[in-house]
Amino acid sequence: MNKSGRNCQKGIVRFLVGGLVAVLAACSAEPGNADTESTQDSSRQTVQSYSNDIRELLAIRPYDLSPDAKTQKLQDILDGPIAELEQARDPAYRSLVLAQRPDISAVAPGSRFFHVPVRDFDGGSHWMTGEIPAVWHLHELDPVVFTIAEHIRLHPENLDLPDGARIKNDILLGGTALQSMAHAYPGDFDYNETFKVWASSHEEAGAIMADAIAEFVGRSVEQEQYEFVRLRVMPQRHRRDTGVDYTWNTDRVLDLQQRAELARQLTTLEGGRINTDWRALAAKDRFFIIGKIFYFDALDAQTDSALFSTEPIKGNYQAAYFGRDVSEIHKQRPLGEHAQNMLDQVEQQSKRDHFLKAAKRNFNYCRVIGDLDCLDAVIPVFATQAAKAYHSHKVLEAIVEALNPEWPTRILTAENAKLQLGRVADVIETSLPVPA
Repeated sequence: MNKSGRNCQKGIVRFLVGGLVAVLAACSAEPGNADTESTQDSSRQTVQSYSNDIRELLAIRPYDLSPDAKTQKLQDILDGPIAELEQARDPAYRSLVLAQRPDISAVAPGSRFFHVPVRDFDGGSHWMTGEIPAVWHLHELDPVVFTIAEHIRLHPENLDLPDGARIKNDILLGGTALQSMAHAYPGDFDYNETFKVWASSHEEAGAIMADAIAEFVGRSVEQEQYEFVRLRVMPQRHRRDTGVDYTWNTDRVLDLQQRAELARQLTTLEGGRINTDWRALAAKDRFFIIGKIFYFDALDAQTDSALFSTEPIKGNYQAAYFGRDVSEIHKQRPLGEHAQNMLDQVEQQSKRDHFLKAAKRNFNYCRVIGDLDCLDAVIPVFATQAAKAYHSHKVLEAIVEALNPEWPTRILTAENAKLQLGRVADVIETSLPVPA
């Protein structure tokens, strides 16, 4: 973008904040030569400058996940310029990251998505695909990440679909594991799974999705490395029925007598979300909780028109697809909404004194808007002894939950639990300061 265009875009920002005169002055400036500098310093300055502009708009964008018509209109008005700034920033952002990570390659010329080679701790090689913010710091992962992804995803070939119906799915990796180059300790990980279902009716699509859930839950019951804990159907607040139980354990999911109720809940979910919780044993028998959120669009098999859906996926900004052959890049919510949600989580976690969680959310926020100075300030937090202690605390949380008779474990033995608790105690004793 030349200097005139850049000044004009800055003027648009100032106009949205407060004045038409700034736009007219900026857009009437003499055109400049296109910036041909390709150094990392130049790219960094450009990315940081656009990030500052994006932050200005975020400061006046109303944050409301269930907005009324007036608020929605204002959000839409501001999301347009934010998206334009994001698009204008991206060439410099890509140039900066690719100079640091020459092993990353574009899916296709001009694509926003990139392939990245990933090692696992056992020396294995893998490919993952995602946008620049998602793959920039992705380098090394626990091999169990790939094993569990294959196990907990839907295997469509196991479904008995009605004539004319079909289903496609992809699984993505999320969590701080994607930030392996920024973390001194192995990150947490979770998953997103996306579905597109084509069916003849709402009812048929709901039944297919209910059977899909039963398929991957059913395969988990004999696994020794991971276990399904629960599924939570989460409609938007105004659609929730206080008399309905939206939580599903293994027995309830696999109960054929309740399959129609699960299908009904899915068809009335419109705009809500579905969370699933799992527990796993990773390297050195580390026991911890993982999540899989899944998103779907149900479409009419004849017309391709929408039947019902969950909320759009949040993950393209901070999740990566497994492999190189991604069947479809799914829609996601606007940058403005996503960035504000990250900021809200920073605030909420800070209020609970969960400062490391707040730092992780702040890292995601800074990375997605391109605030490189912020990233430089946050990354050292992840190398502290407190971060090491928190990594072990996740094991403690999982063991405590497994002691709840409502959500028992079948993969963790008492002996193994005692061993892991001893390791956690050792880390806490050696990592945290002793009161004077």
